[in-house]
Amino acid sequence: MEGVNMPASSKFAWRWLVGATAATMLCLVALPGVGRAENIEICVNQSNGKIKGVNLGVGGCTGNTAELDWVSIGPTGPTGMRGVAGDPGLAGTQGPQGYPGIQGPAGAQGAAGPQGPEGAIGPTGPTGPAGIMGEDGIRGPTGVVGDTGPTGPSGTPGNPEPNISVFTGGSMGTLGGLFNVDLSGNNSVGNPGTILIMGPGNGSDTSQATEVPMSEDGIARRLFVNVDNDPGTQMNNGLPSTFWFFLCNGNNFPSNCGLVCSITAPDTTCSDLTGSQVYNVTITPPPGNGGQPVPNPDEMSLWAYADYPGANHASVKWSVTYDHGAGLIIP
Repeated sequence: MEGVNMPASSKFAWRWLVGATAATMLCLVALPGVGRAENIEICVNQSNGKIKGVNLGVGGCTGNTAELDWVSIGPTGPTGMRGVAGDPGLAGTQGPQGYPGIQGPAGAQGAAGPQGPEGAIGPTGPTGPAGIMGEDGIRGPTGVVGDTGPTGPSGTPGNPEPNISVFTGGSMGTLGGLFNVDLSGNNSVGNPGTILIMGPGNGSDTSQATEVPMSEDGIARRLFVNVDNDPGTQMNNGLPSTFWFFLCNGNNFPSNCGLVCSITAPDTTCSDLTGSQVYNVTITPPPGNGGQPVPNPDEMSLWAYADYPGANHASVKWSVTYDHGAGLIIP
């Protein structure tokens, strides 16, 4: 209560207190709830404490009544004890989907996981290209000469062949190497583009000066060639090199070369036992009257080259059988 206008004597104090309390309780029950402070006026009989009127206005209490005034909403009292929790309510309907939030920053790098199991072995890759060929190694020492075998029985003497000759030739061995007229990559087709020409009688040069004229008509057969060193291996691809040999008539190479063979590393010999090459001696009449006829013979030579500019150096030996019989028919 804010204020009480009560001119009652002290003997009626307890009546007033009881009556006021009862009146207050009745008024609080009867009055509607308010949201603001409001002055309440009650007229109480001073003799018996009965309420004679409520909200009669200022000065409305008359006669043997006392006027009690207080505000309907007093100061906030202390918080009461927490009540018992009620039963959970029914779940409400789900609200609409909210908008996606802004993406947060990337988290820190996590720790490395455990080592996984070893995978299966993959397929074998393709073979790589051959490496560059290394330098030729140092030639080893010559082995000990073996014991001479027993002499074989003498053969039956054959019939002499007066119309068969054997022509031999070569690249002059060590002398040919000193003067660069042996067989090597220096005598190759295309690079450097020279050919080694060897004539019967051990002539050797890179020109046609070694060609030998034939004195009789004949047919050359059975070519054999031997070298003291194989051609070697090509550095760019690891393939073996090859020496080529052509027995020719004149300088129409290779169209007029009927005997051909080749030596591919590591071999050192070759032969042609099926081919042949014809040689003629043409007699040219002298010009005008008188004089001697002029022979115009074909020329024999062995042409050779390597198919790789880096081929090894080698000395050449060769032979061919020449048939110049009296009854020879030259095709």
